[in-house]
Amino acid sequence: MRGFLTALCLASCSLHVAAFLGFPWGSAESDWNLCASVDGRPCDCPDDVFEADRAGLDCSYRDIGYLHDGAVVPLRFKKVDLSNNRLRNFTATTFSSNNSHVTELDMAANLLSVIPPNAFVNLPGLLKLDLSNNEIQIITNDSFNGIANLSSLDLSHNKLHVFEANTFMLLPRLQRLQLKYNPVNFLPDSLFTGLFNLTHLDLTHLQLVALHNELFTDTTSLEELSLAFNELGSVPTKALFKLSPSLKVLDLSGNLFTELTSYSIYNMKRLHELYLRQLIYLKAIDDYAINECNNLRNLELQLLPRISFISSRLSYTRLETLPEGLLNWTLVKSLELSHNQWRCDCHMAWIKGSPVEKLVGENFYCSLPNRLRGSPLSQLKEEDFVCKASDDYPDPKQWGVVAVLLLVGVLASITTVAFLFYRRNGFLCRKTDNYSQLKAASRETITVVDSSAVSNTDAELNVA
Repeated sequence: MRGFLTALCLASCSLHVAAFLGFPWGSAESDWNLCASVDGRPCDCPDDVFEADRAGLDCSYRDIGYLHDGAVVPLRFKKVDLSNNRLRNFTATTFSSNNSHVTELDMAANLLSVIPPNAFVNLPGLLKLDLSNNEIQIITNDSFNGIANLSSLDLSHNKLHVFEANTFMLLPRLQRLQLKYNPVNFLPDSLFTGLFNLTHLDLTHLQLVALHNELFTDTTSLEELSLAFNELGSVPTKALFKLSPSLKVLDLSGNLFTELTSYSIYNMKRLHELYLRQLIYLKAIDDYAINECNNLRNLELQLLPRISFISSRLSYTRLETLPEGLLNWTLVKSLELSHNQWRCDCHMAWIKGSPVEKLVGENFYCSLPNRLRGSPLSQLKEEDFVCKASDDYPDPKQWGVVAVLLLVGVLASITTVAFLFYRRNGFLCRKTDNYSQLKAASRETITVVDSSAVSNTDAELNVA
Protein backbone atom coordinates (compact mmCIF):
# COMPACT_ATOMS: atom_id res chain seq x y z
CA MET A 1 0.00 0.00 0.00
CA ARG A 2 2.77 2.37 0.92
CA GLY A 3 4.51 1.62 -2.42
CA PHE A 4 1.32 2.34 -4.32
CA LEU A 5 0.87 5.70 -2.57
CA THR A 6 4.49 6.58 -3.25
CA ALA A 7 4.08 5.82 -6.97
CA LEU A 8 0.85 7.82 -7.11
CA CYS A 9 2.56 10.76 -5.42
CA LEU A 10 5.46 10.64 -7.86
CA ALA A 11 3.12 10.52 -10.84
CA SER A 12 1.13 13.46 -9.52
CA CYS A 13 4.28 15.46 -8.84
CA SER A 14 5.54 14.69 -12.36
CA LEU A 15 2.33 16.00 -13.92
CA HIS A 16 2.45 19.19 -11.89
CA VAL A 17 6.09 19.76 -12.81
CA ALA A 18 5.26 19.16 -16.47
CA ALA A 19 2.43 21.68 -16.30
CA PHE A 20 4.69 24.19 -14.57
CA LEU A 21 7.38 23.82 -17.22
CA GLY A 22 4.88 24.18 -20.01
CA PHE A 23 4.97 20.56 -21.18
CA PRO A 24 1.75 19.62 -23.03
CA TRP A 25 -0.32 16.75 -21.85
CA GLY A 26 -0.25 13.58 -23.86
CA SER A 27 1.01 10.08 -24.19
CA ALA A 28 3.91 8.89 -26.28
CA GLU A 29 1.81 5.89 -27.33
CA SER A 30 -1.23 7.81 -28.65
CA ASP A 31 -2.16 10.97 -30.53
CA TRP A 32 -3.15 13.99 -28.51
CA ASN A 33 -5.17 17.06 -29.38
CA LEU A 34 -3.41 20.43 -29.00
CA CYS A 35 -6.77 21.90 -28.00
CA ALA A 36 -7.70 19.19 -25.48
CA SER A 37 -9.86 20.53 -22.65
CA VAL A 38 -7.39 20.06 -19.83
CA ASP A 39 -5.91 22.52 -17.43
CA GLY A 40 -2.84 24.28 -18.66
CA ARG A 41 -3.33 23.55 -22.36
CA PRO A 42 -0.58 25.32 -24.28
CA CYS A 43 -2.58 26.83 -27.14
CA ASP A 44 -5.30 29.41 -27.74
CA CYS A 45 -8.02 27.66 -29.74
CA PRO A 46 -10.91 29.96 -30.76
CA ASP A 47 -14.17 28.10 -31.28
CA ASP A 48 -15.55 30.50 -33.89
CA VAL A 49 -14.88 29.06 -37.34
CA PHE A 50 -14.08 32.40 -38.96
CA GLU A 51 -11.76 33.45 -36.17
CA ALA A 52 -10.09 30.05 -36.25
CA ASP A 53 -9.48 30.46 -39.98
CA ARG A 54 -8.14 34.00 -39.56
CA ALA A 55 -5.95 33.64 -36.46
CA GLY A 56 -5.22 29.95 -36.52
CA LEU A 57 -4.10 27.91 -33.56
CA ASP A 58 -1.95 30.24 -31.44
CA CYS A 59 0.69 28.54 -29.28
CA SER A 60 3.17 31.43 -29.33
CA TYR A 61 4.81 32.98 -26.26
CA ARG A 62 3.73 30.05 -24.01
CA ASP A 63 7.18 29.09 -22.73
CA ILE A 64 6.76 25.64 -24.30
CA GLY A 65 9.95 23.63 -24.03
CA TYR A 66 8.77 20.29 -25.35
CA LEU A 67 6.15 18.78 -27.65
CA HIS A 68 5.04 15.18 -27.12
CA ASP A 69 4.88 12.95 -30.18
CA GLY A 70 1.58 12.56 -32.00
CA ALA A 71 0.24 16.13 -31.81
CA VAL A 72 -3.10 16.61 -33.61
CA VAL A 73 -4.41 19.94 -34.87
CA PRO A 74 -8.23 20.26 -34.99
CA LEU A 75 -9.56 20.47 -38.54
CA ARG A 76 -10.78 24.06 -38.22
CA PHE A 77 -7.20 25.32 -37.94
CA LYS A 78 -4.99 25.68 -41.00
CA LYS A 79 -2.35 27.82 -39.29
CA VAL A 80 -0.25 26.75 -36.31
CA ASP A 81 1.90 29.30 -34.49
CA LEU A 82 4.56 27.83 -32.20
CA SER A 83 6.88 30.83 -32.37
CA ASN A 84 8.76 32.42 -29.47
CA ASN A 85 8.99 29.37 -27.26
CA ARG A 86 11.86 27.16 -26.05
CA LEU A 87 11.47 24.26 -28.45
CA ARG A 88 14.74 22.44 -29.11
CA ASN A 89 13.58 19.43 -31.11
CA PHE A 90 11.22 18.78 -33.99
CA THR A 91 11.00 15.37 -35.65
CA ALA A 92 8.83 13.39 -38.03
CA THR A 93 6.79 12.07 -35.10
CA THR A 94 6.14 15.43 -33.41
CA PHE A 95 2.87 15.71 -35.36
CA SER A 96 0.64 12.76 -36.09
CA SER A 97 -0.33 11.74 -39.61
CA ASN A 98 -3.76 13.38 -39.19
CA ASN A 99 -2.58 16.91 -40.00
CA SER A 100 -2.69 17.15 -43.79
CA HIS A 101 -5.02 20.18 -43.52
CA VAL A 102 -2.32 22.38 -41.94
CA THR A 103 -0.98 24.88 -44.51
CA GLU A 104 1.12 27.24 -42.33
CA LEU A 105 3.57 26.44 -39.54
CA ASP A 106 5.46 29.15 -37.66
CA MET A 107 8.34 27.93 -35.49
CA ALA A 108 10.35 31.16 -35.49
CA ALA A 109 12.32 32.31 -32.44
CA ASN A 110 12.83 28.93 -30.78
CA LEU A 111 16.00 26.98 -29.94
CA LEU A 112 16.02 24.51 -32.83
CA SER A 113 19.52 23.49 -33.90
CA VAL A 114 18.89 20.62 -36.33
CA ILE A 115 16.21 19.92 -38.91
CA PRO A 116 16.43 16.12 -39.27
CA PRO A 117 15.38 14.14 -42.36
CA ASN A 118 11.62 13.85 -42.97
CA ALA A 119 10.91 16.33 -40.17
CA PHE A 120 7.68 17.57 -41.78
CA VAL A 121 6.52 14.41 -43.52
CA ASN A 122 3.27 14.36 -41.52
CA LEU A 123 2.38 17.88 -42.70
CA PRO A 124 2.08 17.29 -46.47
CA GLY A 125 -0.25 20.27 -46.98
CA LEU A 126 2.26 22.89 -45.79
CA LEU A 127 2.47 25.96 -48.01
CA LYS A 128 4.36 28.28 -45.66
CA LEU A 129 7.09 27.35 -43.16
CA ASP A 130 8.91 29.84 -40.92
CA LEU A 131 12.06 28.57 -39.16
CA SER A 132 13.73 31.96 -38.74
CA ASN A 133 15.53 33.18 -35.62
CA ASN A 134 16.54 29.74 -34.37
CA GLU A 135 19.97 28.20 -33.89
CA ILE A 136 19.83 25.86 -36.88
CA GLN A 137 23.24 24.64 -37.97
CA ILE A 138 22.36 21.51 -39.91
CA ILE A 139 19.91 20.96 -42.75
CA THR A 140 20.11 17.91 -44.99
CA ASN A 141 18.70 17.45 -48.47
CA ASP A 142 16.04 15.18 -46.88
CA SER A 143 14.93 17.70 -44.25
CA PHE A 144 12.05 18.92 -46.40
CA ASN A 145 10.92 15.58 -47.73
CA GLY A 146 7.13 15.22 -47.94
CA ILE A 147 6.19 18.91 -48.30
CA ALA A 148 6.49 19.28 -52.06
CA ASN A 149 3.70 21.90 -52.14
CA LEU A 150 5.64 24.39 -49.98
CA SER A 151 5.69 27.87 -51.55
CA SER A 152 7.42 29.93 -48.83
CA LEU A 153 10.39 29.02 -46.62
CA ASP A 154 12.17 31.31 -44.16
CA LEU A 155 15.54 30.17 -42.76
CA SER A 156 16.90 33.62 -41.97
CA HIS A 157 18.76 34.52 -38.78
CA ASN A 158 20.15 31.07 -38.07
CA LYS A 159 23.66 29.58 -37.77
CA LEU A 160 23.93 27.78 -41.06
CA HIS A 161 27.57 27.54 -42.19
CA VAL A 162 27.18 25.01 -44.99
CA PHE A 163 24.45 23.93 -47.40
CA GLU A 164 24.48 20.49 -48.94
CA ALA A 165 24.05 20.16 -52.69
CA ASN A 166 20.41 19.90 -53.79
CA THR A 167 19.19 21.04 -50.35
CA PHE A 168 15.94 22.39 -51.76
CA MET A 169 15.43 19.98 -54.66
CA LEU A 170 12.41 18.40 -52.94
CA LEU A 171 10.57 21.76 -52.99
CA PRO A 172 9.72 22.20 -56.70
CA ARG A 173 6.90 24.69 -56.02
CA LEU A 174 8.90 26.99 -53.77
CA GLN A 175 8.38 30.65 -54.67
CA ARG A 176 9.93 32.60 -51.78
CA LEU A 177 13.18 31.65 -50.02
CA GLN A 178 14.79 33.66 -47.22
CA LEU A 179 18.36 32.75 -46.28
CA LYS A 180 19.59 36.12 -44.99
CA TYR A 181 21.74 36.51 -41.88
CA ASN A 182 23.49 33.15 -41.91
CA PRO A 183 27.30 32.78 -41.67
CA VAL A 184 27.63 31.14 -45.10
CA ASN A 185 30.56 31.97 -47.37
CA PHE A 186 29.92 29.46 -50.14
CA LEU A 187 26.85 28.19 -52.00
CA PRO A 188 27.15 24.96 -54.03
CA ASP A 189 26.29 25.35 -57.69
CA SER A 190 23.39 22.88 -57.37
CA LEU A 191 21.85 24.49 -54.26
CA PHE A 192 18.83 25.79 -56.17
CA THR A 193 18.46 22.84 -58.53
CA GLY A 194 14.82 22.25 -59.47
CA LEU A 195 13.51 25.60 -58.17
CA PHE A 196 11.92 26.58 -61.46
CA ASN A 197 9.10 28.48 -59.69
CA LEU A 198 11.28 30.55 -57.35
CA THR A 199 10.45 34.28 -57.69
CA HIS A 200 11.98 35.87 -54.54
CA LEU A 201 15.41 35.01 -53.12
CA ASP A 202 17.04 36.88 -50.23
CA LEU A 203 20.76 36.27 -49.67
CA THR A 204 21.36 39.44 -47.66
CA HIS A 205 24.03 39.53 -44.95
CA LEU A 206 25.70 36.21 -45.65
CA GLN A 207 29.48 36.06 -46.04
CA LEU A 208 29.63 35.28 -49.75
CA VAL A 209 32.91 36.11 -51.46
CA ALA A 210 31.90 34.79 -54.91
CA LEU A 211 29.07 33.04 -56.73
CA HIS A 212 29.33 29.99 -58.95
CA ASN A 213 28.51 30.82 -62.57
CA GLU A 214 25.85 28.09 -62.69
CA LEU A 215 24.21 28.89 -59.36
CA PHE A 216 21.04 30.35 -60.92
CA THR A 217 20.72 27.95 -63.86
CA ASP A 218 17.34 26.55 -62.73
CA THR A 219 15.85 29.71 -61.21
CA THR A 220 14.39 30.81 -64.51
CA SER A 221 11.43 32.58 -62.86
CA LEU A 222 13.39 34.64 -60.32
CA GLU A 223 12.13 38.24 -60.19
CA GLU A 224 13.70 39.66 -57.02
CA LEU A 225 17.23 38.94 -55.76
CA SER A 226 19.14 40.52 -52.90
CA LEU A 227 22.88 39.98 -52.58
CA ALA A 228 23.27 43.00 -50.33
CA PHE A 229 25.91 43.21 -47.60
CA ASN A 230 28.03 40.27 -48.58
CA GLU A 231 31.77 40.22 -49.26
CA LEU A 232 31.66 40.11 -53.05
CA GLY A 233 34.76 41.72 -54.55
CA SER A 234 33.18 42.15 -57.98
CA VAL A 235 29.76 41.95 -59.56
CA PRO A 236 28.95 38.26 -60.31
CA THR A 237 28.15 39.10 -63.92
CA LYS A 238 28.14 35.56 -65.33
CA ALA A 239 25.92 34.20 -62.57
CA LEU A 240 23.49 37.11 -62.94
CA PHE A 241 23.37 36.69 -66.72
CA LYS A 242 21.37 33.48 -66.17
CA LEU A 243 18.61 35.69 -64.73
CA SER A 244 18.43 38.17 -67.59
CA PRO A 245 15.03 36.98 -68.92
CA SER A 246 13.23 37.27 -65.56
CA LEU A 247 14.96 39.46 -62.96
CA LYS A 248 13.13 42.72 -62.09
CA VAL A 249 14.74 43.84 -58.82
CA LEU A 250 18.44 43.50 -57.92
CA ASP A 251 20.15 44.73 -54.74
CA LEU A 252 23.97 44.71 -54.68
CA SER A 253 24.37 47.22 -51.87
CA GLY A 254 27.02 46.96 -49.17
CA ASN A 255 29.53 44.74 -51.00
CA LEU A 256 33.28 45.22 -51.49
CA PHE A 257 33.28 46.41 -55.10
CA THR A 258 36.13 48.80 -55.92
CA GLU A 259 35.04 49.29 -59.51
CA LEU A 260 32.04 48.69 -61.71
CA THR A 261 33.72 47.66 -64.93
CA SER A 262 32.14 47.73 -68.37
CA TYR A 263 29.24 45.31 -68.74
CA SER A 264 29.13 44.51 -65.03
CA ILE A 265 25.35 44.50 -65.26
CA TYR A 266 24.53 43.56 -68.79
CA ASN A 267 21.51 42.64 -70.86
CA MET A 268 19.07 42.50 -67.93
CA LYS A 269 16.06 42.85 -70.17
CA ARG A 270 13.37 43.07 -67.49
CA LEU A 271 15.30 44.81 -64.71
CA HIS A 272 13.21 47.63 -63.21
CA GLU A 273 15.08 48.45 -60.00
CA LEU A 274 18.80 48.40 -59.22
CA TYR A 275 20.22 49.30 -55.80
CA LEU A 276 23.91 50.18 -55.35
CA ARG A 277 24.02 51.70 -51.89
CA GLN A 278 26.72 51.85 -49.21
CA LEU A 279 29.51 50.69 -51.53
CA ILE A 280 32.18 52.23 -49.34
CA TYR A 281 35.12 50.91 -51.41
CA LEU A 282 33.76 51.84 -54.83
CA LYS A 283 36.08 54.26 -56.62
CA ALA A 284 35.00 54.17 -60.26
CA ILE A 285 32.08 53.43 -62.55
CA ASP A 286 33.34 52.71 -66.06
CA ASP A 287 31.66 53.20 -69.41
CA TYR A 288 28.77 50.85 -70.05
CA ALA A 289 28.93 49.45 -66.51
CA ILE A 290 25.14 49.21 -66.69
CA ASN A 291 24.31 48.32 -70.26
CA GLU A 292 21.27 47.14 -72.23
CA CYS A 293 18.91 47.31 -69.28
CA ASN A 294 16.10 48.67 -71.40
CA ASN A 295 13.42 48.61 -68.70
CA LEU A 296 15.46 50.12 -65.85
CA ARG A 297 13.27 52.70 -64.08
CA ASN A 298 14.84 53.13 -60.66
CA LEU A 299 18.60 53.31 -60.05
CA GLU A 300 19.86 54.15 -56.56
CA LEU A 301 23.49 55.13 -56.01
CA GLN A 302 23.88 56.32 -52.43
CA LEU A 303 26.64 56.59 -49.84
CA LEU A 304 29.62 56.13 -52.14
CA PRO A 305 32.29 57.99 -50.12
CA ARG A 306 35.33 56.97 -52.20
CA ILE A 307 33.95 57.48 -55.68
CA SER A 308 36.39 59.54 -57.76
CA PHE A 309 35.51 58.67 -61.34
CA ILE A 310 32.13 58.17 -62.93
CA SER A 311 31.79 57.84 -66.65
CA SER A 312 28.15 56.95 -66.65
CA ARG A 313 26.20 55.86 -69.65
CA LEU A 314 22.56 55.34 -68.77
CA SER A 315 21.11 55.25 -72.28
CA TYR A 316 18.29 53.12 -73.58
CA THR A 317 16.50 52.59 -70.29
CA ARG A 318 13.14 53.78 -68.96
CA LEU A 319 14.39 56.21 -66.38
CA GLU A 320 11.96 59.09 -65.81
CA THR A 321 13.72 61.22 -63.21
CA LEU A 322 17.24 61.92 -62.02
CA PRO A 323 17.56 62.76 -58.29
CA GLU A 324 19.84 65.68 -57.50
CA GLY A 325 21.42 63.81 -54.61
CA LEU A 326 22.07 60.63 -56.59
CA LEU A 327 25.75 61.48 -57.11
CA ASN A 328 28.27 64.24 -56.58
CA TRP A 329 27.75 65.50 -60.09
CA THR A 330 30.84 67.71 -60.01
CA LEU A 331 32.95 64.52 -60.10
CA VAL A 332 31.23 63.08 -63.16
CA LYS A 333 33.49 63.31 -66.20
CA SER A 334 31.01 62.17 -68.84
CA LEU A 335 27.36 61.27 -68.83
CA GLU A 336 25.14 59.65 -71.44
CA LEU A 337 21.41 59.92 -70.75
CA SER A 338 19.88 59.71 -74.21
CA HIS A 339 16.92 57.56 -75.20
CA ASN A 340 15.16 57.57 -71.86
CA GLN A 341 11.68 58.75 -70.90
CA TRP A 342 12.52 61.83 -68.87
CA ARG A 343 9.71 63.56 -67.00
CA CYS A 344 10.64 67.25 -67.05
CA ASP A 345 8.68 68.45 -64.02
CA CYS A 346 9.51 70.25 -60.78
CA HIS A 347 11.59 67.30 -59.55
CA MET A 348 14.01 67.83 -62.42
CA ALA A 349 14.24 71.63 -62.17
CA TRP A 350 17.65 71.36 -60.48
CA ILE A 351 19.19 70.12 -63.71
CA LYS A 352 19.09 73.57 -65.34
CA GLY A 353 22.39 75.30 -64.71
CA SER A 354 23.88 72.17 -63.09
CA PRO A 355 26.98 70.26 -64.28
CA VAL A 356 24.62 67.65 -65.72
CA GLU A 357 23.21 70.11 -68.26
CA LYS A 358 26.70 70.75 -69.60
CA LEU A 359 27.46 67.04 -69.81
CA VAL A 360 24.33 65.81 -71.58
CA GLY A 361 24.28 68.58 -74.18
CA GLU A 362 21.73 68.12 -76.93
CA ASN A 363 21.05 64.45 -76.15
CA PHE A 364 18.53 65.03 -73.37
CA TYR A 365 14.91 65.20 -74.54
CA CYS A 366 11.73 65.33 -72.49
CA SER A 367 9.09 62.64 -72.91
CA LEU A 368 6.73 63.90 -70.22
CA PRO A 369 4.63 65.93 -69.60
CA ASN A 370 2.90 66.10 -72.96
CA ARG A 371 3.34 69.86 -73.25
CA LEU A 372 7.12 69.37 -73.31
CA ARG A 373 7.31 66.15 -75.28
CA GLY A 374 10.30 66.18 -77.62
CA SER A 375 11.76 69.37 -76.18
CA PRO A 376 15.57 69.35 -75.76
CA LEU A 377 16.92 70.37 -72.39
CA SER A 378 18.98 73.16 -73.92
CA GLN A 379 15.83 75.00 -75.11
CA LEU A 380 13.94 74.84 -71.83
CA LYS A 381 13.91 77.42 -69.07
CA GLU A 382 13.80 76.75 -65.37
CA GLU A 383 10.19 77.95 -65.17
CA ASP A 384 9.19 75.17 -67.60
CA PHE A 385 9.99 72.58 -64.93
CA VAL A 386 6.79 72.74 -62.92
CA CYS A 387 4.40 70.15 -61.54
CA LYS A 388 0.80 70.52 -62.72
CA ALA A 389 -2.09 68.19 -62.05
CA SER A 390 -3.12 68.55 -65.68
CA ASP A 391 0.24 67.14 -66.77
CA ASP A 392 -0.89 63.69 -65.77
CA TYR A 393 -3.84 63.80 -68.16
CA PRO A 394 -4.08 64.24 -71.94
CA ASP A 395 -4.71 67.72 -73.33
CA PRO A 396 -8.45 68.55 -73.86
CA LYS A 397 -7.80 69.03 -77.56
CA GLN A 398 -6.46 65.51 -77.73
CA TRP A 399 -9.62 64.24 -76.07
CA GLY A 400 -11.64 66.06 -78.75
CA VAL A 401 -9.67 64.44 -81.56
CA VAL A 402 -10.08 61.04 -79.96
CA ALA A 403 -13.86 61.58 -79.59
CA VAL A 404 -14.23 62.59 -83.26
CA LEU A 405 -12.25 59.58 -84.42
CA LEU A 406 -14.35 57.26 -82.28
CA LEU A 407 -17.58 58.76 -83.67
CA VAL A 408 -16.38 58.39 -87.26
CA GLY A 409 -15.39 54.80 -86.57
CA VAL A 410 -18.80 53.96 -85.07
CA LEU A 411 -20.70 55.53 -88.02
CA ALA A 412 -18.51 53.70 -90.53
CA SER A 413 -19.13 50.41 -88.76
CA ILE A 414 -22.91 50.94 -88.70
CA THR A 415 -22.95 51.84 -92.41
CA THR A 416 -20.92 48.77 -93.34
CA VAL A 417 -23.13 46.43 -91.32
CA ALA A 418 -26.33 47.94 -92.81
CA PHE A 419 -24.99 47.61 -96.37
CA LEU A 420 -24.06 43.96 -95.89
CA PHE A 421 -27.39 43.18 -94.23
CA TYR A 422 -29.52 44.67 -97.03
CA ARG A 423 -27.41 43.12 -99.73
CA ARG A 424 -27.67 39.69 -98.17
CA ASN A 425 -31.45 39.92 -97.87
CA GLY A 426 -32.03 41.02 -101.45
CA PHE A 427 -32.85 44.69 -100.96
CA LEU A 428 -29.79 46.07 -102.70
CA CYS A 429 -27.90 45.32 -105.91
CA ARG A 430 -30.24 42.55 -107.17
CA LYS A 431 -32.13 42.41 -110.52
CA THR A 432 -35.90 42.74 -110.52
CA ASP A 433 -37.76 39.45 -111.17
CA ASN A 434 -41.38 38.74 -112.22
CA TYR A 435 -42.64 38.51 -108.70
CA SER A 436 -41.77 42.10 -108.07
CA GLN A 437 -44.51 43.08 -110.54
CA LEU A 438 -47.17 41.88 -108.15
CA LYS A 439 -48.34 44.95 -106.35
CA ALA A 440 -50.40 44.73 -103.20
CA ALA A 441 -51.27 41.15 -104.01
CA SER A 442 -53.04 39.05 -101.41
CA ARG A 443 -53.55 35.35 -100.92
CA GLU A 444 -57.01 35.62 -102.64
CA THR A 445 -55.61 37.14 -105.88
CA ILE A 446 -52.89 34.56 -106.48
CA THR A 447 -54.01 31.39 -108.26
CA VAL A 448 -52.20 28.21 -107.43
CA VAL A 449 -52.27 25.75 -110.32
CA ASP A 450 -52.12 22.02 -109.67
CA SER A 451 -49.35 20.79 -111.95
CA SER A 452 -50.85 17.28 -112.12
CA ALA A 453 -54.14 18.66 -113.31
CA VAL A 454 -52.40 20.61 -116.06
CA SER A 455 -50.58 17.47 -117.17
CA ASN A 456 -53.86 15.51 -117.39
CA THR A 457 -55.52 18.22 -119.46
CA ASP A 458 -52.64 18.29 -121.91
CA ALA A 459 -52.92 14.53 -122.28
CA GLU A 460 -56.61 14.70 -123.09
CA LEU A 461 -56.01 17.38 -125.72
CA ASN A 462 -53.35 15.27 -127.39
CA VAL A 463 -55.68 12.29 -127.54
CA ALA A 464 -58.38 14.39 -129.19
